[in-house]
Amino acid sequence: MVQSQTNTSMFGQSISFDFNSQNHILRIFEPILTPIAIEASIIYVPNPEHDDAYGHAWIKAYSLNKTKLIWGQNVGKYSQSLVGGASVNYDRIIQEAQEQLQQLEEDLLEKYSAPLGIYSA
Repeated sequence: MVQSQTNTSMFGQSISFDFNSQNHILRIFEPILTPIAIEASIIYVPNPEHDDAYGHAWIKAYSLNKTKLIWGQNVGKYSQSLVGGASVNYDRIIQEAQEQLQQLEEDLLEKYSAPLGIYSA
């Protein structure tokens, strides 16, 4: 798919270009004498055969506790007893999930760090 567009920057200069998303080629059709900024992004499509991002212990624990928190908040709104007269302490489930999430976020800040940015001189 080829997209041909004209982009007007905040300084009023129009730039004619097209981008081929299949070949990932950006073509600019005119000489540019001023610096321009190009914002580019990619979409991450996980491949279970090559990526093990979802098998990471921290991600599994975080998603489990986030699910417990949401489940406790959604189902805990109703005060009906379960089959056989049993009841569930949703406040305790929510509290435990919040404590675990806080601990996991602290672990993330202590053990893992973001990669260094790209700097140019």
